[in-house]
Amino acid sequence: MRFLLIAVMAWQAITFSGCAATYTREEDFPKFEISSPEHSYDIETAVTDFKAHLDGGKMATSHFFGRAEQSSIVNQWKSAGVVDREAFQKGETWSGNADYEIVLTGSQQGKSSVGMQVLSGLTLMIIPYSVDQTYDITIKRRDVKTGEVKTASAKYRYYQLVSILHLPFFPFILGSEMKADKRLAASLWCQMSPDDCESKAPPSASW
Repeated sequence: MRFLLIAVMAWQAITFSGCAATYTREEDFPKFEISSPEHSYDIETAVTDFKAHLDGGKMATSHFFGRAEQSSIVNQWKSAGVVDREAFQKGETWSGNADYEIVLTGSQQGKSSVGMQVLSGLTLMIIPYSVDQTYDITIKRRDVKTGEVKTASAKYRYYQLVSILHLPFFPFILGSEMKADKRLAASLWCQMSPDDCESKAPPSASW
């Protein structure tokens, strides 16, 4: 299971920000920056009801795509200093020893031409193919001591044009992707703990 999670995360890294993918990204969530948090927390996490679809077909790895997304968010929280340690609890088998219990739910909807992917593969990715993906994520965070539950949500979209010809731009693509991941993670945390954050811009327009 751990190997499959690593494989899914590697696939995401390759297709989303590496292996010569250029993309545009639209985001619909408040823009925040985590600044000087007073505390760093121990958290336990779980993923439930995460659905991944590609061209209408449900993917067998839905749960692992959700877990990979959650891992990316938690890593950003660690970098920002609001999370000290994380323990993943499959099936919400909470220990009761963490500060927060966090559950991720949501969906990933993708559209891409299978025929173009095959053609691109036959040309060693010289001929590009496109992938249009929409993510809709909800985080629920429960305070173990008080029982208080807070919720945060974010919606964002990738449009990718994948081709080996874009490989020279990989460092710029990766840097942009890392900044986008940081914005996403900050927005989710700051919706639940605004005292840890400062607003950088008004919420983006819905799309």
